Amino acid sequence: MQILYAVDFDVDEVRLNTNNKISKIAFDTALQCAADWINQTAGNPISVTNLQNNGFIALKSNRPNYMRTASWNALGDGISRTVRLEVVDKDKNTEGEFFTRITLGFLEDQLKLRVSMARTFPTDWLSPMPPADLRQPGVITKLIRSDRINLRIKKQRQDGRYIQIRSAAEVDTLIDALQGNERLPILIIHARTIPALDAARMAANKLVGLVRVVTVDYSALNQITRELPLCAPNYAGARLVWSDISAPTVDFDTNKVNGDDSDWLRAQLMNKLAPVSVLSRGVDQTYRRARQEQSTARINEAEARSDAVAATGDLSAQVNMLKEQIQTLQSDIKDWQAIAFEAEAEAIQAKAQAERVPALEERVNQLDIALNAKHIEHDETAQKVDPWASLPLMESGSKEKAQELFLRLQELTSEHIIFTGRALTSWKKSRYPRPGEMQEALVKLSQAAIKLYDGSERSMNHLDKWLYEEFDLKVALQDDTIGKKRTLWKFIHEGRPYNRTPHIKVRDNAPHQEVGRIHFALDSTHARIIVDHVGVKLY
Repeated sequence: MQILYAVDFDVDEVRLNTNNKISKIAFDTALQCAADWINQTAGNPISVTNLQNNGFIALKSNRPNYMRTASWNALGDGISRTVRLEVVDKDKNTEGEFFTRITLGFLEDQLKLRVSMARTFPTDWLSPMPPADLRQPGVITKLIRSDRINLRIKKQRQDGRYIQIRSAAEVDTLIDALQGNERLPILIIHARTIPALDAARMAANKLVGLVRVVTVDYSALNQITRELPLCAPNYAGARLVWSDISAPTVDFDTNKVNGDDSDWLRAQLMNKLAPVSVLSRGVDQTYRRARQEQSTARINEAEARSDAVAATGDLSAQVNMLKEQIQTLQSDIKDWQAIAFEAEAEAIQAKAQAERVPALEERVNQLDIALNAKHIEHDETAQKVDPWASLPLMESGSKEKAQELFLRLQELTSEHIIFTGRALTSWKKSRYPRPGEMQEALVKLSQAAIKLYDGSERSMNHLDKWLYEEFDLKVALQDDTIGKKRTLWKFIHEGRPYNRTPHIKVRDNAPHQEVGRIHFALDSTHARIIVDHVGVKLY
């Protein structure tokens, strides 16, 4: 078996218990996330109750010629509860197997979660295996989106988001973090284009527990270049800084970072980080401890029954009891052999990785970046500047000017509004003659996005009325012509389909070239508005 990937998290309830007792809510919530992930391909849904007893289920495979199954093993109870879930994808042609394992259990009074991936070789003959196309298991996405639990590595929350670094104080904090060794590897991206931000977003969301992603502007880049030149990315580029700052950094092609494939950077990082995660995370300590406790309990129980039978003097009963003890021990031997095999496989792979990466021969202590560790004192007498009053100005047909504005609006709204590459292209192609009116509408929509996703209860059925009354925006949520033509309303962003039928009417009752439109999708899952078209009317 080849271990390919491993991440470990602490799991906490969002609302901490005042009595400091171990949270049952956190355990059940995490288990529910695992059940929801399994149920995506299950014919008969399973529940949290099912997962707390040993079980097996056949799943629907999304790959041809593959068979997918899930099995789980529940050990202990109370603070000793541990559940190990294993999903196996088996190639019917080669007999090769791909494993995704999830272990949830308590270790030293802390709820622990481990997610790992591995594969078996379909043959004993000496043939090179193609590199695995590794992708973060979907259960992690379920977990980080839960509003009831937090995932942490030590004290730092893992939320699947990148961190924006802009001010001199923020850069100072980043530099302090870079020089410490108790952190995750850090990917620094000089994000000056929409595609670069898409790449940052993808890497942060799909490499949770492996890397922390930060984006910097030109000023922050210059400060990093002056103080830690070996850690600074190239202009408009990206650089990976390992947990050990003395290890050689990894630079990524600027053209690729700013290219159309937002998944390219994630794939490159996964190929580099996954093997090191195996080296760092070692064996599954939570499951090993649970199995050891179960084995000890079974042996003690068997010895007690054996002593009771021996006291009766019944030789036949003693023979049967000894046979039962042998069966118990044989079962334990098989389990421990499996655990030992896994540990040996990880040890062999760790040794190979150490030989390939001399700078990381010692185990890398993977912890998170503490960008908020410093308390920045602000000068109360300093003049406050309204960031909305000094925005970049759009120009008709200028993709560069539009990109400057789009990036600034994304930053000001903490990405409650984002713009796709098609939004840029549509602005350039349309050469809309009234850029001031278009910018005014975009600013209002951005401010609306902040308020829309501030956590307050609102009825989406009256969104158009709310936008008009609060922000003076004329909005149409439906359009008969667009609704009849899939190519007009459907678009793909970050691998998911969205509907861009909703639109802002910037100007109406004018020549077609002056009929301005902003088409967007509402993404409540990620609390954001996705703008996919900025320009003239689509038809």
